[in-house]
Amino acid sequence: MFVITTNLRHDPLDTHRQQHWQAILDKTRQMYELARNEQWQRLTDMEAERHEMIESFFSIALSPDEAVVIADGIRQILHSDRNLNDMAVEFKSQAIKQLSGLANARNAIQAYDNCSTSDR
Repeated sequence: MFVITTNLRHDPLDTHRQQHWQAILDKTRQMYELARNEQWQRLTDMEAERHEMIESFFSIALSPDEAVVIADGIRQILHSDRNLNDMAVEFKSQAIKQLSGLANARNAIQAYDNCSTSDR
């Protein structure tokens, strides 16, 4: 299981910024769970929401002290995103295999139908 942690005890962020950053980290956790449950559409929607949250958060420049606190969270988000990408690639690969199998079955049925009708 992927765990995102944050150390807010000595956090130089003000309360509103802490809550905003924590919401971004929480959204990242939720996205990971959606990927584990193969809920790709919800994951895509949530990623768009998180993207907006991140843009809003970074629209205000960080102080050096804030940057130290945020850097660990950024590394965790990047790690989570790599895991999400790996899961998506695996899911896509499995879906392609299934679709290929369906196409092969359809072709076999058509070939059988063609043989059946030519025998008549």
